[in-house]
Amino acid sequence: MHFYTNVTQRRNRILVCGYENGKRYKNEIKYKPYLFVPSKNKSKYKTIHGKPVDKITFNSINEAKEFYKNYEDVDNFEIYGLNNFPYVYIYDTFKNIKYDTNQIKTLVIDIEVSTADGYPDIESAGSEITAITMLYDDITFVLGYKDFDTNDSNIKYIKCKDEVDLLHKFIKIWSHDVYRPDVITGWNVEFFDIPYCVNRIVKILGDEYAKKLSPWGILDQKTVSFMGRDNQSFSPLGISVLDYLQLYKKFTYTQQETYKLDHIAFIELGERKLDYSDYGSLNALYENDHQKFIEYNIRDCVLVKRLDDKMKLLDLVYTIAYDSGCNYNDSLATVKSWDVTIHNYLMDQNKVIPKKVYEKANRIPAGGFVKVPQTGMFDWIVSFDLTSLYPHIIMGYNISPDTYKSTIQEKFNTQQLLTNGIDKYHDYLDENNLSFTSNSCTYTKEFQGFLPALMEEFFLKRKEYKTKMLELKKTYEVTKSKKLEYEISKYDNLQMALKIRLNSAYGALANEYFRWFDLKYAESITLSGQLTIQWAEHKMNQYMNNLLKTENIDYCIASDTDSLYMNFNEIVQKSGMTDKSKIVSLLDKFCEEKVQPYLDKIFDELAEHMRAYKQMMFMKREGISDRGIFIAKKRYILNVHNNEGVQYDEPKLKMMGIEAVRSSTPSSCRDSIKNALKVILQGNEDDAIEYIENFRNKFKTLSFEEISFPRGVNNLDKYRDYGNIYKKGTPIHVRGALLFNHHLKKHNLENKYEMIFDKEKIKFCYLKLPNPLHENVISVSNKIPSEFNLESYIDYDLQFEKSFLDPIKTILDKIGWKTEKTNSLNDFFT
Repeated sequence: MHFYTNVTQRRNRILVCGYENGKRYKNEIKYKPYLFVPSKNKSKYKTIHGKPVDKITFNSINEAKEFYKNYEDVDNFEIYGLNNFPYVYIYDTFKNIKYDTNQIKTLVIDIEVSTADGYPDIESAGSEITAITMLYDDITFVLGYKDFDTNDSNIKYIKCKDEVDLLHKFIKIWSHDVYRPDVITGWNVEFFDIPYCVNRIVKILGDEYAKKLSPWGILDQKTVSFMGRDNQSFSPLGISVLDYLQLYKKFTYTQQETYKLDHIAFIELGERKLDYSDYGSLNALYENDHQKFIEYNIRDCVLVKRLDDKMKLLDLVYTIAYDSGCNYNDSLATVKSWDVTIHNYLMDQNKVIPKKVYEKANRIPAGGFVKVPQTGMFDWIVSFDLTSLYPHIIMGYNISPDTYKSTIQEKFNTQQLLTNGIDKYHDYLDENNLSFTSNSCTYTKEFQGFLPALMEEFFLKRKEYKTKMLELKKTYEVTKSKKLEYEISKYDNLQMALKIRLNSAYGALANEYFRWFDLKYAESITLSGQLTIQWAEHKMNQYMNNLLKTENIDYCIASDTDSLYMNFNEIVQKSGMTDKSKIVSLLDKFCEEKVQPYLDKIFDELAEHMRAYKQMMFMKREGISDRGIFIAKKRYILNVHNNEGVQYDEPKLKMMGIEAVRSSTPSSCRDSIKNALKVILQGNEDDAIEYIENFRNKFKTLSFEEISFPRGVNNLDKYRDYGNIYKKGTPIHVRGALLFNHHLKKHNLENKYEMIFDKEKIKFCYLKLPNPLHENVISVSNKIPSEFNLESYIDYDLQFEKSFLDPIKTILDKIGWKTEKTNSLNDFFT
């Protein structure tokens, strides 16, 4: 088994780290790269448009780069091929790669830094590193200065004399042949732990020691924009830094109120970081309880390890990287991975890619169609969903740079496309064997383009892997075999990697930095998507009106990019049924036997109408809901009884754009809003009023942390006023943060509690006046210092109104319900 873990280039060499037959190796390769130029003769190699090119092999990378530079801007002289030579080397050397992720040496790291002088500045690295934990699969090294006891034989605690000793020992372990990592991970390690370590080592020991972190003795430094700010980042050449915080944000597709490790570990594992609130600050913990301080440091690494044991995001990265022919970090970059994927796919067919010509996008491509919904409460809603809309449009219309033919001058709106607006072009399209997209672009149907061919290949592979995974899961339920757990995880990662790559294809195509970027390709996809969903709405309304003997009734409550929400209540009323389970069965059968064949038919008609390359639009019934409320675009709640054929014992809420699913809603209110919505959807107005009043009473007993608003705080320096604490117009949560920092200093509490810094997640709450701060708000990073004496001044009524009542009232107003009982004249006389 021969596979790489990192391939990079330095000067005239390709530097490779990897494994061969289970043994680690690193090689310097004097690589002879190649490029392609136009040829007047027949050639094995061709452009995507069939023109012959000759392969030129160079004696060195420098020679190839010099050639590229000399001829790059010469008129009428095209250069073809990938000039990012490490990826060409990977393509040449590691075809049909077989790899073993168990051999990849992964290090989970976490450092602690003294906060005695405030939050440490990463670039100046002026504060002492007080502890380092290095967790490998089978052993954990922990470095500190004071005594620490453990009964865990896998934890090796190393007591250091001072920071110089600690850093020397850290480097010695890191660079040891056995322990040198291939991958470094941890929580926010790219923008804190790694750059701080590098800067501190340079400051204390010197630059030559910092370079020992790389197997090649080279540190790459760059500035990376992340979470709204520029961050210093170091990459030890030959090692991949895969920050688990970034992996979590990239691959879980969830919005969290905060991305602190404590919160994410609790959400995913039901576990927390070690609590040191009794000490007030981490620095106080270090000074007063070193045993617990080291346990805290170790636990941070353990939580990251447990997150990956559950989520397997590192394995997902490896799968995408090896499938694409990239380095691990490229799995996070859609453009790079797709660029290399397309290069490799075309080279397998002896086709070459053109050079990248940067084209600035003069506007954002049109997006998906979202209908202005009918608002209010509806009974018996059935939703329908188009399967992987954009990839299937690419396949269906054969959209690809090598198949594009022309753009017809005449433009059409959706209404014209829905009727007979393009009928006059049908003969032209048929004679020239062309498909037609909604932005008036035409694509040949003589052959399948490379982009739709890749989409189709990925779909078939994903289907194969997913089927295999499901078969293994069935067997596992019987045998509970540990070996099957590994196989299930492997196939799950394979199918998930393909799903991610399929869904990211449009994103790459619409990115101006992509080699194949062109607005006309991007809008061929999105505008055809708009037509597809509106075609489905138009035809479904025709079907429903014919079925129910009505005229021009809009039965489509809402639509959103690839989904329809249809009102089937009249069908239910005509059935005379009242038992919900029987109604769900009726609608399930009706959709399967009547609606599904109709949907298949209308998409055949759409393919014929647009002269598609092949019919690839597939719309399936998704959810059956007995009640739903639609508030605005992308804002609704459904009470779902059956989803994609899965019958629920108890109905489940499906929500979009509701405060209960927003990360900015207080934690206590999210669950309570969900419960209130259940009451609204499953009960009546009196039930809703009673629930609201009960929660109002409970709310007043909750802690600050449970009722405060989560926010991200930005631009503290911009809004700070050294005379008046904050400037006029400061956002309320930023004002609260500036007040917090000011009063920490005023009470001399900077060493007991941590200050709030820019880009941090905070919680803020309204305060009643008058109070000791003489302000109506306070923000905190963890909890209110007891020294502020603010607990009795929390404005529970205003917090309840803004965090719970206002969101619920927005919904109730749409259906004409009240939030509390109102006395009428009749009530007075009774």
